[in-house]
Amino acid sequence: MDPPLDEAVLEKMSQSVLAWFARAGVDYEKFNDERWAIHRAHGDVTLEQYRCRLLHRFGQIVARKTIVYLDLKYWINLRKVVLGQPTELAYTALFEILQQAVNRGVLVCPLSFWVFEELLKQSDPATRKATAILIDKLSSGVAFMHHGEIVGQEVIHFIRTISPHYRDVKQWPIRECIWTRTFSFLGDRIPVWPETIPQSDQLLAQKNMEDFHFFIPLEDIIDDAAVITPESVKPGYDVADINRRKTQVRREHKSFKSMFLAELMHTIKENEDHWYSSMSYLQSLETGGPEEAIDVDALSELQKRPSINLIYWLFKKDKAGNQLPSYHIPAALYAATSWDSNRQLTENDVFDFYHAQLAIPYSDLFLTESSLKALVCSRHLRLDEIYNTEIISDPNEAVTKLRLKFPSNSDTSSEPILKELFGGNTYARSS
Repeated sequence: MDPPLDEAVLEKMSQSVLAWFARAGVDYEKFNDERWAIHRAHGDVTLEQYRCRLLHRFGQIVARKTIVYLDLKYWINLRKVVLGQPTELAYTALFEILQQAVNRGVLVCPLSFWVFEELLKQSDPATRKATAILIDKLSSGVAFMHHGEIVGQEVIHFIRTISPHYRDVKQWPIRECIWTRTFSFLGDRIPVWPETIPQSDQLLAQKNMEDFHFFIPLEDIIDDAAVITPESVKPGYDVADINRRKTQVRREHKSFKSMFLAELMHTIKENEDHWYSSMSYLQSLETGGPEEAIDVDALSELQKRPSINLIYWLFKKDKAGNQLPSYHIPAALYAATSWDSNRQLTENDVFDFYHAQLAIPYSDLFLTESSLKALVCSRHLRLDEIYNTEIISDPNEAVTKLRLKFPSNSDTSSEPILKELFGGNTYARSS
């Protein structure tokens, strides 16, 4: 049960809000007054239009930073540094470099859904909270969008790239279109009031909440997820079944390419909803009509075949390049696992694969386990080359790399992300 909203509780909430904004270099009282005035001046812009413009401005700012993706091993060891617990000395140096670069506004270590999921696997509330605080510090409130939204962006960019119909259509770089705020991990909550309150007033309040939610840190929302037990956080694949089928699958495919294409068909199936929702969105842009939901289960195999054949053919002929990584990377990783008859897949491997699916195409530097690095950089996959991402497993190597890129005597810096975001015109269309 929530605590009663007495004066002490309200004062504590007020102090938390002031701390959230101060952390971003923003004065809350001034910000609040300015945003209400700005929203009143743009009452003709819908909530959805405003959210799209705001998120794209946010994405443009984030895309200018160096993106360093940390898997759970690195988050845990950096948390040990913060708590003064024993760990390799390299992690102390790594934390100092990352913190300095983040403070200068030139680097971001974003939160992802899979980091969030693995954070929930930590059974100790104190270390879970400490990890959340560390993520807030190094992520600057930046998070990857949910898997379905990222797949949708990949499909839209892909279609607009291959179709002559979109030759003259302005398309933003995909790295500007995949970012959101920490708060969105628990779902975007749009408040709705009784009809007695005018819609124009509700719209003002809703837009103000859109702005406000950018400042809420993971530290203060992680408790909302505390009811999720570590045992309930499971990968979306049946690991035991995959291991049971490996021998049979290995006999069915005489080449790695054949096995990859078989796994690709599974990936295509898993992303069906995202593919067709993207097609519906593109159609609504073309016609100006509403975006209509497509019942994928109601489509026949004959109706689905053109899209399946298109994706399959592109990968079979090695023409996909580095597009559609959410199709390519999972299929490649599971094919490589099946191809290696001596390797047994674990649940931790699956979470590593989830990390790789985001980190490799959308970060500049991926710090991960040595086993995953060996797999993704193997001659079968070469994912580091295809997506032009540096993958490092040794923290000492990471320190050396980052020191060269961000020397301590550098004076390069930029404004905090949220200060820059709201210092500009959040209603302006991107040019």
